[in-house]
Amino acid sequence: MSKIRFSPYYEVINKPKAIELWNKGYRGLLFTSMGFDTKDIEAIEQVGFKWKNLPDYCSSAVARFTFENQLTNLLKQTKKKFSLEKKVVLVIGSEGNIGSKTCELAKKHKCMVLKYDIKEHTMLDLMLPLAEIIILCIPLDMNTKNYFSRKQLENMPKKPIILNPSGRIDLIDLNLMAEMISKKFVSGYACDEITDNWIKESDKCYFTNHIATRDPETQNKKMFAILKAYNKLEKELNKA
Repeated sequence: MSKIRFSPYYEVINKPKAIELWNKGYRGLLFTSMGFDTKDIEAIEQVGFKWKNLPDYCSSAVARFTFENQLTNLLKQTKKKFSLEKKVVLVIGSEGNIGSKTCELAKKHKCMVLKYDIKEHTMLDLMLPLAEIIILCIPLDMNTKNYFSRKQLENMPKKPIILNPSGRIDLIDLNLMAEMISKKFVSGYACDEITDNWIKESDKCYFTNHIATRDPETQNKKMFAILKAYNKLEKELNKA
């Protein structure tokens, strides 16, 4: 029976790592989170691995977390009161599972939703000045690290709240974000990953430690997703 490695999100698998795992006898890789932006898929396949990513089990939970936890608590901290109705919400990465669920939930709150597909690479600079809430539903890679430029952040007249429910903290340059908050270009920032105390303690920032999918129902769904993906991968390996 072929060996299958359970690989968490934070494990980086590039070509040297893939070769190392292959030489240890592994023939299958199961990524135990929905995102796989720390994996070099091309290199993994070149080495000869079969691999599986988890089917969607948490998109709805992350979307709910964005509104019910991040936005609610950030508004409490900033003492900012407003109704979500008719607020302009820009969802960056609206084409993905989490992004699409986030758009659906924003519409239920009667928000005006702007959808941005990161694969299109157009219109973002026109959408940003309109946004009152910006939600990042994108993977972390070379193209999305430190996603916003200084020019973009300074061209947001509505002083938006920016929410990052994914736990990919490097999507945002925190030094730049702190500056933009202090200069009042941005009203607040939330991220589901803990960072340095100096920004975590700001009343304009709200940080949590990967809690978006920790509720019992979502964890149960994750276990079933892992079993389903494992069985599929095992069948493929047995046929090879």
